[in-house]
This record gives sequence, C-alpha cells and structure tokens, in this order.
Amino acid sequence: GYHFGVFGENPLEAGKVHGINFLSGITHRTSPMNRLKNTELIVRAVYENEIRVLTHPGAKGDIFLDEVARACASRNTLLEINNSGHGRLSADDIREASKTDVKFVISSDAHHPSKVGHFGSALKRVLEADLDPGRVVNLVRV
Repeated sequence: GYHFGVFGENPLEAGKVHGINFLSGITHRTSPMNRLKNTELIVRAVYENEIRVLTHPGAKGDIFLDEVARACASRNTLLEINNSGHGRLSADDIREASKTDVKFVISSDAHHPSKVGHFGSALKRVLEADLDPGRVVNLVRV
C-alpha cells in the first residue's frame, strides 16, 4: 500500500505527489488532478506487479476507488478492509468497490502486538455495507 515517503522509479514526480497527498491529509482537501494521478499510479502498480493485497486504498491519497477496484478485480488483487485507525475502506467505499468483481480481505493492521487479530471495526463496516461475506476471503461461516 502507498505510504508517505515511498517514491518509486521517478522520485521527482512521486515526491510532488507525496507532498500534495501529505498536505491534503492535513487540510482534508484534494484536487481532482491529484486524485487522478493517485489513481493512475496505483492502477499502474497493480497491472505491472503481482500484488496480492492492496492495503488501505485511498487512506494516504485520494483515489477513484471504482477504477482501482476494477484493476484489482482483473488482476485478482484483494482490497484490504483495514481495522486500524485508517478507517479504510469505509462502508460507503465497500459498497462502491463491490459494484466490481473485486474480493476483499480484513486486516487488523496491528501496529502493536496486542492488536493482532482485532477486526471488529472492519467487520462492522462489512456488515453495514451489506457485503456478501463470501467476497471476504478470510471470513469463514460457522
């Protein structure tokens, strides 16, 4: 997943995108051009690499989730529903992404050993979005 400080093959371009994403995280404002650039970079990464899970999509930079979800569905890349403070994917995000054939995975995204295995917040969003549990690869019906 995209994190601040990860620059990739074009450090000048990525540094600019990184700076804009960092500032938009503080101001909670983004531009359509930055959203488009973030989407292009993620979709390209999905198509050019064997990515099994795209973590907290959109949490560190605004994206067009429908385009990212379509790319992930076509490459069998799972979208992470993150239990930690990222709050991504939200219930609205899950509903939007589920319009494609993408599958999901719930992750605790534990930043401390005591948080490993915690998934209540993520599961609550799955239920709120009315997502078919069969589309979440690590949910088991009992």
